[in-house]
Amino acid sequence: LPNATGAVAFGDLGTGPGRASDLSLTKTASNITPGNTVSFTITVTNGGPDRNTNIRVTETLPAGLTFTSSTPSQGTYTPGTGVWLVGALNSGASATLTLNANVTVATPITNTAQVTYADNFDPDSVPNNNAAGEDDQASVTITPSPNLQITKAAATTFAVGVNGTYTLAVNNTLGSAPTAGIYTVLDTMPAGMTIVGL
Repeated sequence: LPNATGAVAFGDLGTGPGRASDLSLTKTASNITPGNTVSFTITVTNGGPDRNTNIRVTETLPAGLTFTSSTPSQGTYTPGTGVWLVGALNSGASATLTLNANVTVATPITNTAQVTYADNFDPDSVPNNNAAGEDDQASVTITPSPNLQITKAAATTFAVGVNGTYTLAVNNTLGSAPTAGIYTVLDTMPAGMTIVGL
C-alpha cells in the first residue's frame, strides 16, 4: 500500500482492511501421566488467501491443571494471562505451541483454546466469540487415571510362633475419587509366613 510519500510499505502488504485470512486452530493432548503431567499441542494455521499479522490465541488452563512450561514455535506465551502472541503468519503457514501442565485431579478436564485477535477478516470465524463450532476454536478433554500409592507397615513386632499384623493403606494422591473401576491389591506372603486372619 502507498504510504504518505507514495512509496510502497512492503511490511503492510497482505494485511489490514480488505484483506482476508482463514485462521483455523487444532489441539491435541499427549503424555498423560497419572498424577504428573500432560502435554497440549495447539496449532494455528493461516489458510489464506492473505498474510495476517498480530494473531493472538488464548489458551487458559482450567482448574485441575497447573502450568509447568511452554514452547512456542514463534511468538511468546504468558501463563498468567493465557495469551499466546503468535505474530504474523503468511498464507499457508502454521505455528505451534506446546504447553505442559501438572494434572491435579482424576476427573475429566476440558481445555479450550481460541483465536482472540487478528488484523485480517476471517471469512468463517469471529475471533474471541467462544463459538465451539467455528474452526478458530478447539477443545480437548482428558481423563487422567487416579494416582494410587500403597504403603505397608508392621503394626506389631514379629517373632517365631507369634502372630503379627501388617497394615496396608491405599491412597489416591490426586485427592479425587476414582471415576470408575475396581482396584485390586495383591499382597503375597513369603515363605515362612502364613495368613491367619484379616
